[in-house]
Amino acid sequence: MLTKKDLLLTGIELPKEQDEVQMALPPSKGVTKEKKRKHHLFSPAIFKESLKSNKLALLICSLGNAIINIAIICILSTLNINATKEAMSSMFKNADYESTLKFSSVSMYTCYQEGAESYELINGSLEKARGETEQALSIVEDETLTNSISSAKKAYDLFYTLSTGTEEEKNAKAKERTMV
Repeated sequence: MLTKKDLLLTGIELPKEQDEVQMALPPSKGVTKEKKRKHHLFSPAIFKESLKSNKLALLICSLGNAIINIAIICILSTLNINATKEAMSSMFKNADYESTLKFSSVSMYTCYQEGAESYELINGSLEKARGETEQALSIVEDETLTNSISSAKKAYDLFYTLSTGTEEEKNAKAKERTMV
């Protein structure tokens, strides 16, 4: 920190309220310009001399580079055209695949909806079918019906054995006598 006394010695005056100054600049002694030495990889003088001495080689090299650049541009442009062609073909294939997928999705949804409606219709008639099946089963398992059928079978076998003639005649006579 510079004090008021130090500033008075250098010739800078301060207002009376301040005893100390935070920062003061030293008096300038003059500008000295330092010469910076530049280290370049490229020297303009050597480049100019090289151009003067190698005009033909530089011309040939420049033409070669131009031909190579033109060839690269042509190759890239044909590649770009082929890529565009392939992209368009791929786009149409994807569109066809997408439409097939959408059609299949709609078909599956329709089948599912019809299946759900059929289930609801079947579910209503299922109870009726169960009732009729149970009724038929109770009739078949009825003891009097079972006894009647076994009695009719025994009577048929007895009439068949007692009948004379061919098998067809025996069969017809046994049926006729059993049904009476």
